[in-house]
Amino acid sequence: MYATRFQYPILYGVLPLTTMTTFSLLAFYNARTLISRQINIIRLSRDRQLTAMTLFHVVFVVITTLPYIIYFIYSLEQTTTNSEQIARNNLIYVILLLIFYLSFAGSFYIYSCVSKRFRQQFIFVISNACIKQCQQWMNKRNTNQIVPSIETIDDIELT
Repeated sequence: MYATRFQYPILYGVLPLTTMTTFSLLAFYNARTLISRQINIIRLSRDRQLTAMTLFHVVFVVITTLPYIIYFIYSLEQTTTNSEQIARNNLIYVILLLIFYLSFAGSFYIYSCVSKRFRQQFIFVISNACIKQCQQWMNKRNTNQIVPSIETIDDIELT
């Protein structure tokens, strides 16, 4: 009873959404106040990108989480014995659960789309990792080196 009435709707739904929304709005307000101060232009652009990433991520999480929470609250009060209605409810539940799981997987894609610096760093890291992997593979493959042979002096007579 505790898990269905409190844990899922409040701890997994409303509390994380309100916390994320509150802190993203505080970050947005902070970025707005930084504009009025005299600070470095590069830092200001990075702060703007970080704020944009945060706001887009919060909006994405709200969009993907809220339908699941609403359906879960609806299903608490639903008491039907009609098999067709139960099948429809299960289909809706599975679809909303998949959308809910997108909130955990979507961060990388949101950051890649919103932030130019994140994209550049990602490409830099991946390209360096690929180059190192290719170099290691080529070094393992190139084992046809000439090994010097050493002859002993015993075979040659000294005169």
